[in-house]
Amino acid sequence: SSETLPPFILIFFFFFALWKFTGDLGLAQTMTFVLLCLDPLLLIFSIRSLKKTMFRKDIFSNWYLTGAVIIALFLILVAIYVPPLQKILATQPLGISAWIVILCFSFIEILLIEFYKQKYFITNNQKVVIKKLKTWKDL
Repeated sequence: SSETLPPFILIFFFFFALWKFTGDLGLAQTMTFVLLCLDPLLLIFSIRSLKKTMFRKDIFSNWYLTGAVIIALFLILVAIYVPPLQKILATQPLGISAWIVILCFSFIEILLIEFYKQKYFITNNQKVVIKKLKTWKDL
């Protein structure tokens, strides 16, 4: 049995709740589009290391990764704020409240990922290290 809902189900509920709450299908679609684009960009920093938390000082040490994320963020903004692309992609400009909702949802996801990482990878890795240290001490 799975401990969490599959991501596509969560995204569907995010979309459906936005649509019902705002009554604006275009806004709900654009916000869901941005969330789907933004999630992997944040996720990559979290899964870059399973043994260290995302919230460490060297998070931007990989310049290629950081540069790729900045370019992708720029393209997301172009897709929702440049009028010709708005027509092609059926997006609409987002206000500050929409960005706050998207960023809060993404932050909650990152916190959950970091929690599970701490629970399953970092804590278990520390137990293995402690066990090895005890073994070495006995030598």
